[in-house]
This record gives sequence, C-alpha cells and structure tokens, in this order.
Amino acid sequence: MSSQPLASGIPKPGFINVKRDGKSLLKSLDLPDISSMIKDCLTTDQSIIRDIKQLLSDNQEEKLEQIVIKVDDIERRSRSYNLRFNGVYKDENPKAKLIEIAKMMDVTITHDDIEVAHFTGAKDVQQRDVIVRFYSRETCQKLLKNRKNLQKKQSDRKYFVFEDCTKPAMALFSKMRQHLPEDTKFHVYIRNGRVLYRSSLQEKPVVIDRDPTVSDLLLKLKN
Repeated sequence: MSSQPLASGIPKPGFINVKRDGKSLLKSLDLPDISSMIKDCLTTDQSIIRDIKQLLSDNQEEKLEQIVIKVDDIERRSRSYNLRFNGVYKDENPKAKLIEIAKMMDVTITHDDIEVAHFTGAKDVQQRDVIVRFYSRETCQKLLKNRKNLQKKQSDRKYFVFEDCTKPAMALFSKMRQHLPEDTKFHVYIRNGRVLYRSSLQEKPVVIDRDPTVSDLLLKLKN
C-alpha cells in the first residue's frame, strides 16, 4: 500500500515513496517556508547549545566553590592549633611574653607547650601580632576560654587573643561586620575557625561560609 498525495500536496499516511512524495511535498512548500523551517531548526540548536554550555559552566563554578570550601576547612583544622596575640612589642621575646600573658589569664604554660611563635604583619610598628602554634589544641581552647580574664588584669597596656583564621574566613567576618551598626557588630564572631552570626542568645547561630550567606542575612535584617 502506497500513499497518495492529498489536495494540498502532503502524502496520506501509509507507506511513503520517498522520491515521489518528497517531490510532492517540496512543491507544496514555498522557498520562504523552507528557509524559515531551517532557520527555526538552527535557532533551536543554538539555544540548546547555549543551555548546555551554561549548565556546564554552572556545574564547574559549583564544583570549584565546593573545592575552595573543602580546602578552607582543611586549613581551618590545621590552624586550630594556632592563636594570635596582639599587643606584644617587637623587641620582646615572643615565647616569654606569651607565657606571661597566659599567666594573666590564669593559664599555666611553658616553653614546651609552644611549638613555634613568631611576629607577623607590618614591621614598622611598635606593637605587632604574634602567631603561636601550640602542640595541644586543648591549650588553645583553654586560653580562648580564659581570655576574658585579660580585661580584669590589664592596666594601660592592652593584650588581645584571637583565633588564627583563614583568609576567606576573615574576609567574610570583616564583610559581615562592616554592614552592621557599631552596637551589633558583636553578633558576628568566630568560633573554632568558623564565622558565625547570631542576632540573640535565644537563636541558633548561622554559619557564614560563603558570600551568598552574608547577602541573605543582610537582606533579612533590612526587612
């Protein structure tokens, strides 16, 4: 059974004679119609290609972001043995001074507790930051827990103790704080190398580990 052309030139359903029915179909279409069909097909193909490229690009960016977060987490764990001390004069012995500061915090440490201590930051200032790496993470936690005692025993000379955070964490910490009023900046803090935000003691802290989190929090605060 073969198909017979309709009045319009389009073959009836059934077995098709490609040579005969194809010619019949072409005769029924104007050249502009054929050109339009080809153009529509090409446009659709180009649109699909763009969508695929965008999908691949989005996936690559997402994978890269995940890698950056993992690397930052590894570095954060390594830095959990470190602390930063602010207020040490550049001509003082870092280790000896840190033992003295720890004593002011009611924490006893010796040279054997300190793996390494060295100055960091600008060299042309009188007081510099000191990065200290301890052999024990528990020593770091004890010093962080007792750092409030420093404020009770300090006179004119001030010392401060901070966690040694990664650059991405410090960037997020600074970015969030700079958009907050002075009286609420303390709502952003660092715990175990992570940047956290909590608007009240009753609320669960939000972990800030990427820029979109900062943007979302700031948007909620405006509303």
